[in-house]
Amino acid sequence: MPVWSPDGRKIFFVAGRQLIAASVVTTPSFSVTGREVLFERDFVAGGGHAAYDVSPDGKSFLLLIPAAGEAEKIVVVRNWAAELRAGAAKEATQ
Repeated sequence: MPVWSPDGRKIFFVAGRQLIAASVVTTPSFSVTGREVLFERDFVAGGGHAAYDVSPDGKSFLLLIPAAGEAEKIVVVRNWAAELRAGAAKEATQ
């Protein structure tokens, strides 16, 4: 899944195990002027969204990568702040 750079001059995309930055121009017509491999590693695939994102300044990336040593799973904690307070209070009384 492609993600635009914050300045609109690049499109990031995954091809196999590579995260690639394609430099683009939009005038006089849209065209790709170059490609650069940024990372090569396994990415979490699927889910209907990109497995990465770029920071607002375009200098850092957040990557979702497979967990090592165990099956992939997602844990959702609703009202996590209350869970944290309850756990802290329990620790304080022990």
